[in-house]
Amino acid sequence: MKNGRLAELTKDYFAIDVSTNDVYYFGEDVEVCKNGKVVNRKGRWLSGMNGAKFGLYMPGKPNVGMNYYQEIAPG
Repeated sequence: MKNGRLAELTKDYFAIDVSTNDVYYFGEDVEVCKNGKVVNRKGRWLSGMNGAKFGLYMPGKPNVGMNYYQEIAPG
């Protein structure tokens, strides 16, 4: 929201591995809005398209000092 109006609408795609409880992030559809209308979809990415890869959004068993990537998309 910006000044009480919708500025961006995002649909994110997640999946959970039931054996580890890890949550993976597979992409997002982005709609940038101006005056109530979609003006562009910049920032959209989906795993498997244009070199994008899914990332680990949240580990099921996090450890101190653990490193991981949430989004892996060129550009």
